[in-house]
Amino acid sequence: MIRTCFSCAVAVGGFISIKNFIDCTFPDIFHLLDYLAMIRNIRDTDPSLFDHVKRLPRKSKTGRRSQKVKDNATLTFIRKGALKEFFITDKTSTEQIPFIEAVKYLECKPDEEKISVDAVYYEHLKANSEKFDESILQADDETIVAGNAHLRGNDSKVVRALRALQTSLRTLTDDQETELNQMIQAYMNGNIPQNITKDIAKEIKEFHGDDPTDLFYIIRRSIPDAYLHDQRDAVLNIEGEKQVILSCYLEKSNG
Repeated sequence: MIRTCFSCAVAVGGFISIKNFIDCTFPDIFHLLDYLAMIRNIRDTDPSLFDHVKRLPRKSKTGRRSQKVKDNATLTFIRKGALKEFFITDKTSTEQIPFIEAVKYLECKPDEEKISVDAVYYEHLKANSEKFDESILQADDETIVAGNAHLRGNDSKVVRALRALQTSLRTLTDDQETELNQMIQAYMNGNIPQNITKDIAKEIKEFHGDDPTDLFYIIRRSIPDAYLHDQRDAVLNIEGEKQVILSCYLEKSNG
């Protein structure tokens, strides 16, 4: 069951962002940090498991007994472009819930028994998917395309470092890989101010760590989110195919 539990953690791991911290209450921030620490620990101590779970197919599903539901229900994580949402339904009602609440339905012990999904699971999945479609109607899908800039000096140094990370790192989550691509594109579009680039170039020059992932985090935290997207935040970009990332069938348990 450890693979099932960890697959949920890795799949939603990339969902943790600045927005999650803003939306969280003070105690919840520590829960978010705990999840990040757990994922990073497994990445460092068991990279083969990390890579295996990271590459699990879309629409992965599992089932478990839960005391958190009043009736049999299904939790689904769905994304389309930059829009990523959790929905839970018991067929009677379907609602969107935040990450910190959703992950509580997924937490379990490594030796917990996995159960098969019931036939009603597919009705639940449809209900969650339809609710997600409704949420898309509330999103603005307009994006702006910026022109490429000629790279030179520190810009070139940073992009070379990012591209080296792009080819060498195999321990990033899907969303971290997306961020890596966004950083490169931001430089190609000429979005990053020179003072920020100068500081990053200095950090790269002084970096002597053994884990190149640490360099990724150094560069990432140096670039404000606003520069990674065009004038309209990428969270509004819902282009692309709708993807059901994972679902967890929750069978009501009285103890």
